[in-house]
Amino acid sequence: MVSKEFISEFAQIVEQDPKDLHNEFDLTSLEEWDSLAAISVIVLVDNYFNIVLDSDMLTSIKTMNDLYGLIEKRVA
Repeated sequence: MVSKEFISEFAQIVEQDPKDLHNEFDLTSLEEWDSLAAISVIVLVDNYFNIVLDSDMLTSIKTMNDLYGLIEKRVA
């Protein structure tokens, strides 16, 4: 399960209000969803879940739900 703290830190990376990051939030619509954000998310996921994602994995991410699914798949 993704914690509120993770969502809060993710929101800082993409410069959004954490309350706006619902499951179907379209990350691809954000100007801030760029290569720097991807690197920051890779580090964030590693810090919270001790799993390593690569940038290729993040290219398939379109929504918050996609991100949650990728994390859950890698944690399992």
